[in-house]
Amino acid sequence: RPTYSSLALKYGATREVVLRIGTEHQEELKELSRTYFDPETSTLLPQAYDRIEQFIEKAAEIAPGFRCYEDAMDFIVVRRRDRARIRLIERKVESSGNRYFDGLLKTTLYPYQREGILFAARAGRCLIADEMGLGKTLQALGAAELLRKELGLARVLVVCPTSLKYQWKSEIEKFTSQRATVVEGNAREREACYRNDPFYTIMSYAVVGADSEHIRKMEVDLVILDEAQRIKNWNTKTSREVKKISAPYALVLTGTPLENKLEELYSIVQFIDPFALGPLYAFLEKHQVRDEHGKVVGYRDLNRIQETLAAVVIRRTKKQVLAELPARTDKNLFVPLTEEQAHIHREYAEVVVRLVSKWKKLGFLDEKDRERLIRSLNSMRMVSDSTYILDQETRHDTKITELVAILEEMCAEPDAKAVVFSQWERMTRLVRMELEARSIGFANLFGGVPSHKRKALLENFRDDPSCRIFLSTDAGGVGLNLQSAS
Repeated sequence: RPTYSSLALKYGATREVVLRIGTEHQEELKELSRTYFDPETSTLLPQAYDRIEQFIEKAAEIAPGFRCYEDAMDFIVVRRRDRARIRLIERKVESSGNRYFDGLLKTTLYPYQREGILFAARAGRCLIADEMGLGKTLQALGAAELLRKELGLARVLVVCPTSLKYQWKSEIEKFTSQRATVVEGNAREREACYRNDPFYTIMSYAVVGADSEHIRKMEVDLVILDEAQRIKNWNTKTSREVKKISAPYALVLTGTPLENKLEELYSIVQFIDPFALGPLYAFLEKHQVRDEHGKVVGYRDLNRIQETLAAVVIRRTKKQVLAELPARTDKNLFVPLTEEQAHIHREYAEVVVRLVSKWKKLGFLDEKDRERLIRSLNSMRMVSDSTYILDQETRHDTKITELVAILEEMCAEPDAKAVVFSQWERMTRLVRMELEARSIGFANLFGGVPSHKRKALLENFRDDPSCRIFLSTDAGGVGLNLQSAS
């Protein structure tokens, strides 16, 4: 037992601030602590969080060696801020009921989305782990707008995959009245972006490390991490750089917080609350099962993790909210062209411009020019998918990468299936190669499949749990019952 006394943070299923009284000035400190700490457990009483400075000041007068550890003080500050925010939300939001959400965003929110927004605002830092397609982006924007309206947030940083930057900008402008800037280009162009002062700043994960100094100067109030499985490996450079971003509020969005290993969940939660799961070694020791050689062969007490994270993680599946969902929601994802694709696209576009100008001037085109015009327009469409469709040799494309990311997230759900359609058989060929490389089961329908074999493809997709993807060209455009797909 040490001579000095201290205020420390106790890690466990719940975290608690505890007073440890040493041998020096023991009786005086015990007497002082009676109105601040539980006499049996020595934990800080809920009503004492707001006046803990008084105790620390008096304790230091009694015992000059009194210590207050940094993580305990950080926890107290966060807990006080959380209590004040929750009281405000209860007073302004929950007392108004659903009417509060009517003007929050420029759309009608489903009940589960209102629940998610309220959960995020109350938690301050949380993980929205809803199944893909349930509107995590919309809930994040709703929470950001609520916190802006009630707490005066001035700056939000959105970190997302490169292909989703302009989708975020589009959704922000569609559903809110705030300005959004996308950070991109070379170092000088990006520096100019930081001189703007929008409410939303959007950047890719790749930019975070390069621009860490600019990000620190931004003084961000809220960070939104989209597709947060990008930081699931805690030891990567991207993960380390993202976790250096400091902000009082954080929203992490991913439909697959845990794919293969417990370390992935730990890494994501670490960004939300570094105290939540305690030290990594203790967390793994508690939940991993190893054989005599030290190899991980299983896990235990996973329900304990769920209980521990209940205050910072919300997850709903489509089955749970099916009654609230519309018949179908269309969502367009925009991906950038590679330089090689853009160059070829411009070449064909120049041909189109010349032919259209000739058409306007003369009032007609001969058969040769008409064929050339159609061929050039089709080539522009093809190269927007992949250069492989034109030459069957090169592979310059971004759509395949993003599609595979979407399908891998979907395949984390055991019963989910998807239909993937392209007009071009060569595009479906590329998708097929990626699915085979990842051992994802699929059925492939294209013009070369005889009609008598098509029934078996459909039955396989419908009945075989391992057949997750129905890959089709417009040969499958009519008369197919694909209701088994998600």
